[in-house]
Amino acid sequence: MGAYVAWGNEPDVLPMFADLAAAGALALPHHPARVDTMGFRRWQTGEALEKGPWGTQQPIGDAPDAVPDLIFCPLVGFDRQGGRIGQGGGHYDRYFGAHPAALRVGVGWSVQEIDAVPRVSTDMALDAILTEQEFLLCGDRL
Repeated sequence: MGAYVAWGNEPDVLPMFADLAAAGALALPHHPARVDTMGFRRWQTGEALEKGPWGTQQPIGDAPDAVPDLIFCPLVGFDRQGGRIGQGGGHYDRYFGAHPAALRVGVGWSVQEIDAVPRVSTDMALDAILTEQEFLLCGDRL
């Protein structure tokens, strides 16, 4: 399963997945350099994190690669149709496009909901959204 290390005011999901992290079954985003591609690397409780090229915390460079089939990702904005606004780099959309079978759950605060997220052809819809108020299914994959 994939998650993320909260940055700024993003909801911190790591406590929810403490058992998975302790068992070594959790993967976190990893950026090898300041490029547009992103992968996931395994991370276990107690292992070091390092500052990545975009300023976020990520597993160290030699952590094993992972391809999660369920990914919890942060968002800046969302709509009820699964539209997601991220930080603007397109990293998650590119990853989702390369791994379309992975289930995608956006995590944010209820106040980040908007009526409609503008979309382009490379935007990948979320399957669900988790806020402090609800778990919203956005498609028929879950």
